[in-house]
Amino acid sequence: MTRKITLALFVFVLLISTPAFALKQLMSLQGKITLNGALVNNGNISITIWDSPTGGTLIYNSSNYFNYSIQNGFFEVMLGSEQDLTLNLSGTYYMDFQVNDVDLDKGGTERLQF
Repeated sequence: MTRKITLALFVFVLLISTPAFALKQLMSLQGKITLNGALVNNGNISITIWDSPTGGTLIYNSSNYFNYSIQNGFFEVMLGSEQDLTLNLSGTYYMDFQVNDVDLDKGGTERLQF
């Protein structure tokens, strides 16, 4: 009887602790960087994710995690590798980029929807 209770307690604790082992969200991002039509040879990229095209709540900020990530005009980073990335996969988000402390806009749009 004591063995059954111990086994049941072990299974119960295992089931409760399962959410603690949730998988980390990661998102690969790569691209080519140009400023004013010229390729950016080397530098830093910072990426922020927002819940609105203007204003809104900041969801993710790469800060200075991707310094020196631009090499020969290209970058490849893994969002969520340094700071937790928690996105609702059914939500709509907006990404903003800064390269060497210069805010990038695409076609007059501050943030890109993804």
